Amino acid sequence: MRRRRLEREDKARWVSEYNKQVRPKSLLEMHMEAKRSSKSKASKKEKHREHNDESDDEWKRHRFDRTRDLGSAPRRADAKRQREILNTMGFLADKYAPGKDSG
Repeated sequence: MRRRRLEREDKARWVSEYNKQVRPKSLLEMHMEAKRSSKSKASKKEKHREHNDESDDEWKRHRFDRTRDLGSAPRRADAKRQREILNTMGFLADKYAPGKDSG
């Protein structure tokens, strides 16, 4: 009985040494290393996020100003432009309409 236990312990020791030498790191170890290295990246991201939060807060504080907020918005089409758009739409409707029955 004692002999079996010693053999099991010896095998376990041999397997653990073999695993340390030959096998790659466990997923947990890889994850922990990645987490350690990403802490420096996280601090850089945090600084960048703080800068963006300041610009977001600045945008939220301003009142609505029609000329500033809608100044670059496209204008409504005049009558000539509307006719051109409708003609183009009619052409597309004809182009993609189902075929006519011959009967």
